[in-house]
Formats: sequence, structure tokens, C-alpha cells
Amino acid sequence: MRRMVWPARYLAGGLAILILWSVLAVLLLHRERFTSTGPLSLHQPPLRSAIPGGPGPDRVLAACFPHRSARGEYHVVGGRVDGRLLYACYQLPAGGAIPMTKVVDENGQQVVDVAIIKRGGAWPWVGMVNSGDDVLWAVLGTALLLLLVGVIYRGDRPAPPPEGAPRWARGPLLWLLLGVPLAGWLALLLLPGAGPARRWWLFRRVALVALGICAAFPALLLEWRVDPPGVAGSLLPLVAYAYGVAAGRHWLAPAAVAGPDAEAAPSPAAPSLPVPAGTLTGRELEVLRHLAMGLSNAEIAKALFLSEATVKSHVSRLLTKLGFSNRVQAARYAYEHGLVDIPSARPR
Repeated sequence: MRRMVWPARYLAGGLAILILWSVLAVLLLHRERFTSTGPLSLHQPPLRSAIPGGPGPDRVLAACFPHRSARGEYHVVGGRVDGRLLYACYQLPAGGAIPMTKVVDENGQQVVDVAIIKRGGAWPWVGMVNSGDDVLWAVLGTALLLLLVGVIYRGDRPAPPPEGAPRWARGPLLWLLLGVPLAGWLALLLLPGAGPARRWWLFRRVALVALGICAAFPALLLEWRVDPPGVAGSLLPLVAYAYGVAAGRHWLAPAAVAGPDAEAAPSPAAPSLPVPAGTLTGRELEVLRHLAMGLSNAEIAKALFLSEATVKSHVSRLLTKLGFSNRVQAARYAYEHGLVDIPSARPR
């Protein structure tokens, strides 16, 4: 059986996440008890006059949608739930799903108690994941998120070196600033001496961090105890995003693992004499050691969890840097410079 290449493994892993989450969502929905017959249900007749002790429907609608369209069609229902006078305002669509629903109390304050909204009958139109259609849309949206992250890393390269940027702006501090919204991002994009190529590299990282924050934000607004499917729906893009950033970075673009301080791509002109091994990146040294042990590109790829194409690229670069034309010369160089212990070589 042919071994899957790394992009295929990435897609297979993403597909496994989506399948497992779908099963979890279906199980959680099966446990839920949604009612559509309560006083706040869309199926109730619209209010034509005020409920005793409460405001009229026009005043309720103004509290729900203060900037509503004059041509829009709305549906206001209300009644007592657990002793509280509550109202549900629905914006009716021209076709398809309800675009907006809001639940307020008699004072016009929005109600966010999920449990009471469920008992009132408005939850099927307020909640995030309440049907098979919601599960399908969540899966499709997350699949697009996974593909987006994968595509970004698929064609990525190590960051161009900062042209004259201070050393404090490199290494771990760069990643720390990436995690600081707005202030840190502006500092990175405005680094002194950073050229257009590095700014574009940083901008892509900022976009990914912002995407992760947006994916996680809805989960902060919900409680697992009262809305398990909704919390699961919020966590799905966050889990997929984390998987995409981690697996996509290592599987789809191993060359980018060298990090933001990785050296620039080598010059096409090969040096006339072998250069010190210190000029090789950490990944290239690992490939060189395995090459000197007599491993093939496929065996090196398996040992280092890389794709065979990536190993071939590393071999080509290290041969160019060392000024050699074949693998035998590189292997001899590795032994002569103590990069490989003779007892560790693979037996012939």
C-alpha cells in the first residue's frame, strides 16, 4: 500500500476532525429538548396589543431592532416564562432561514439566559447549532478554514531576514508580539528596516492569529451546561484552526519550520570550496546526518516526518552550500567533520 504524502495526511486529519465533531454534535442534539410551542415561539400569532403590565408591540420592536429597515417584515410575540414577562422579535426573511432573532424583557433589556429562552420556545431560532442544517454549515465553514490555513502554509517560505532590524525584534519576542492584538501587530509591521517581503510575511501571520481569535470568541459567550451543541459549534473552528496551524506548518511546509530568523535562500552560485557546516540550517544538518548513514530520500523522510519532496529539496540545498555534486561527497564530508559517528552508521 502506498504511503500517503504529507498534504494528503493533512487533509485526512482535517476530515477526521470534521467527522468526529459531526458525531459529537448529533449526539448532543439528540439529548436536547427544544420546544417550539412556548409563548416566545415563532409559531405563536403576532402581538396586536400590549400584554397586561407590559409595553405595546411597537415599543418592543423598537427595543429589539432600533435601526430596523422600514421595508422589513417583523414578528413580535410574548408571554410569561418562569414568572417573567418576555418578548421575542423575529426578522422575517424573504426566503430561507430567519436572519435575526432577539429576546428582551419588559424593560427592553436583552435576555441572554439560554435556559429561560429554551423554555420560552425561542431557542430553535436563537441558538447556534439546533438542527442538521446547522451541523452541515458548521462543517462546510470549518472545511474552508482548514483549506485556507493549508494553502497559506503550502506555499510559504521562511521569513526574509530583517534588514537592519534590532536583535530584540527577532526570535521569541517576535512570536510574543504576534500574540498581542493591535499594539503588537503594529509594532511588528512597523519594525525599522523591515522590507516589503518581511512585512508581507508578518501580515500573513497576523491574519492567522486574528482568525484564531475570531474562531474562539463565540465560545466565550456560551455555557456548556445550558448549550452543549452551541459550545461544541464554537469550539469546532478553534480546534480546526489549531490543528491547521500546527499540522499545516509541519506537514505542508516543513521548510518554514526553521522560523522567522531562518537564513535567506542560498545563492544559485555554488561556493568553490566546502563551507563550514555551521552555515547549514538545523533541518539540513539532520538530513545530512541521515544521508551519511546511507539512507535514501524516502527513508530520511520517514525518519524526520517530512515529505520526500522536501527531503530532496534539503539535499539539493545542502549540496549547493557545501559545493558538492553528489551525495557521496556530502557523506564523506559529514564523517570527516564529526557530524556522524561511525558506529551509528547503518550496516550494509
